Amino acid sequence: MIRLLAVASLFLAGSGAGAVPDEDTALRLGGSTTLLPVIAQCASDFMEKYETWDKADPALPKEKVVIFVTGGGSGFGVKALGQGTVHIGMISRDLKDEEKKALGEPVATLVGRDCVVFAVGRRSPLLARKNFTRDEPC
Repeated sequence: MIRLLAVASLFLAGSGAGAVPDEDTALRLGGSTTLLPVIAQCASDFMEKYETWDKADPALPKEKVVIFVTGGGSGFGVKALGQGTVHIGMISRDLKDEEKKALGEPVATLVGRDCVVFAVGRRSPLLARKNFTRDEPC
């Protein structure tokens, strides 16, 4: 059984520069391709389940739920958030000091960490250590 150890990324939520019109009720996320497949599926599931924003939260408008998710990389996510073209920038690395400064006070939420694992056959000359267990952390 293949085990997903974790997904590394940060969601950065911020106000941006106002390039997204107030009357636009679509939610826009962009950035890290590490998160793209997972977030795209979450967005699809959310839109299917709730159909209109008020069904998710009565305080929200009775408008059709539209969520756009795009990749482009972590740098794109930070840049687009700063420009106000996305509501949530997805990154899969730590924010650089200059990015934090440029964004003001971004709200960063860690959603996971990833781990890289190499698998080799038991008799492979590449095998450096024997007797790994599934319970060992990366």
